[in-house]
Amino acid sequence: MASRWAAGVPGLAWVLCALLPLLQLTISATFPVVPQVRDAFALSYSEVGIFLASLSFARLLFDLPAGQLANRYDGRRLLAFSGVVTLVVCTLAALASEYWQLLLARIVIGGVSSINQAVILAWLVSLASARNRGVVMGLSETAFSLMVVFSPLIAGALAELLNWRTPFVMGAVAAAVALALVQWGTSADQAVIHRSASAAEPAPSFRRLLPTGGTLLILAFLLCFAIFFGRQALQAVYLPVLGRDELELSPFMLGVAISGIALLSTFVTMAGSALADRLGRTASILPGMALLVLVPAPLVFIHDVPSYFALAWLQALAAAVNALPLSLVGDALPPGYRGLGMAGYRLVAEVCARYWQDGALPRASDPPKGEGPER
Repeated sequence: MASRWAAGVPGLAWVLCALLPLLQLTISATFPVVPQVRDAFALSYSEVGIFLASLSFARLLFDLPAGQLANRYDGRRLLAFSGVVTLVVCTLAALASEYWQLLLARIVIGGVSSINQAVILAWLVSLASARNRGVVMGLSETAFSLMVVFSPLIAGALAELLNWRTPFVMGAVAAAVALALVQWGTSADQAVIHRSASAAEPAPSFRRLLPTGGTLLILAFLLCFAIFFGRQALQAVYLPVLGRDELELSPFMLGVAISGIALLSTFVTMAGSALADRLGRTASILPGMALLVLVPAPLVFIHDVPSYFALAWLQALAAAVNALPLSLVGDALPPGYRGLGMAGYRLVAEVCARYWQDGALPRASDPPKGEGPER
């Protein structure tokens, strides 16, 4: 029997929440093998940087077109297409013999991931009701966080035993499972739920997105910016650099710190989402912003390894607002605009990720500083 907090979650929502991490698995699973890829193909720092940044660049290009696709075409068919492409590309990447083949595979995976997220997030937000939208979107964030916790650990362990191709094999297997879920866990009549309610309505367009969503949509995008900008600054730059340069932590210990944040965040995200549904999502915006500002403050007191881990894991408290922007996008927009709204949400997130990734990447002229965690 479903627990009380999940009593109103549709069965299809559970399927969609499982699909997102399955279709995206190869992205996070690749992080631990970047040093092996570098060694296997004798890559320079610049080539490693291009390899890492290519996925974010592809997403930046495809996020907005993916929103149009999510509104125009059958979501079930789009996810099936995405699963097939992911399966084929991951298989080819696992067989790659040249660096450019891996680079091309990562670009394609980045573009397809934009379609995955636009379709699944728009579908989820439309499945949810006004009473449980936070919980439903929190489930998607939680599923994704669990994937980020475990897939790098499994991929890293297998790559240690085998080689750098392991994450791509994992991604192909996960895509095959996702295809089966799309086939047997969804149906054609469910797949149009996020389209416009009336054919007489004007076709959704990005030009009318902000006027349609109004102040609430702008607040959702601003909160998205604050969450992702702070998260990337913390996990991609501040914690790795502080732990490595000041405390001389190994890459494994840095990974434990960051994986710990992701694991604790899964519980905090669900608790915060349920609370926002109960107390009101709009009313949660200002407290949520205050939480994002105040939680990182104790990091200035880090001076030894125990305090590093304690204060790093404390950052999981900020995950209480992780699903709030997604929920607000659903509250602000009618069904026909939710695909475009989710595309805008993802674009804001990718801009933040791209900014910090570029800032954290070593330059060709930089001397080696050890192997920090790849983001």
